[in-house]
Amino acid sequence: KSGNHLLTALPRREYEILEPHLEEVELAPSQTLFEEGRSIKRSYFPNSGFISFVSSFEDEPVVETATIGPEGLAGTPFFVEQRPSPTRAVVQVPCTCISIPAAALRQVMAEAPITKIVAVMLRHAQEGRASDIHIEPQEAVTRVRYRIDGVLHEKLILPKTVHEAVVSRIKILSDMKIDERRIPQ
Repeated sequence: KSGNHLLTALPRREYEILEPHLEEVELAPSQTLFEEGRSIKRSYFPNSGFISFVSSFEDEPVVETATIGPEGLAGTPFFVEQRPSPTRAVVQVPCTCISIPAAALRQVMAEAPITKIVAVMLRHAQEGRASDIHIEPQEAVTRVRYRIDGVLHEKLILPKTVHEAVVSRIKILSDMKIDERRIPQ
């Protein structure tokens, strides 16, 4: 498959659905993949190297907000809709990536059943040696972060519409009551 942990965590059938859209690309240091405030046209699964996310603030220098390597994916805001990127993505060192058009990945994710989304999320967390997973509902999205070596890393942004289904699936896997929402279980 690939040197990217997310792609290798996919079940074979789902990988085969993505495969016609995948393209291996070589990226150069300082190459910009997408700009802050602009729509994301392609997503990148690094096989090697690192991609940094940087943001600018009023009257402040540019700040690196995250780094993605072979454990992740650059270009997740499109999962909800064709939203602009909240950050700029820049290649740090020579990088080999598997690239896919954002529209193709969005379509595959929309067709993926919740069971498979949760299975891939859990498998990727385990392979990435995450100590915990944070599934955080936001105003318009559900943000998924993994704690790895004590640091939270954003790994996935899902449509808010799947939040309850994802939580219910995790409750089922954990032998919890799916209808209990008032008290911790």
